[in-house]
Amino acid sequence: MATRTASFDPPAAGEGMISAPHIWSSCRRSIEVFSGTDRFGRLESDADRARALETLTGALDGTLALDEQLAARTERYRTGRPAPADAEVQVLVDLEASSFATVVEVHAPDDLGLLARVAAVFADLELDVALAIVSTVGDRVVDVFYLRDVDGQKATNPDALDRLHAAVLDRSRGETQ
Repeated sequence: MATRTASFDPPAAGEGMISAPHIWSSCRRSIEVFSGTDRFGRLESDADRARALETLTGALDGTLALDEQLAARTERYRTGRPAPADAEVQVLVDLEASSFATVVEVHAPDDLGLLARVAAVFADLELDVALAIVSTVGDRVVDVFYLRDVDGQKATNPDALDRLHAAVLDRSRGETQ
């Protein structure tokens, strides 16, 4: 999911993501459905849509250097803006909200590449996103992720959950490692 979310970053493809349900099955196959709005009018022509498709295809097949592209755009668009302050970012890890997944909520200022950075944490920790509900309200994001471990089970190990919380908090503040 981290790769696909990075390719949907608004400056990358011109589309703002609204939701990204990811349905996982026990046979290790998944269906992902991304929907969004073209808030900036960057997908109006056939050529624009072809360019967005090329970006997504390159992200999926590994020929597009997403990390480099996202870093360059972050540098270009974030110039002069401070990173989110500690008090502005809230990460909640909830084991009670779902019987099948660990739920992680991220409340933070909207920031270029935020969703990609958070999704990369899940990939780094080998957590599967069973469902992602991402939204922007004004200048803030409220993103909710339902996570499972590599065996398709709800993640419950206290030490792993502490690492997850710390990493998501760091990445939500703009820290990349």
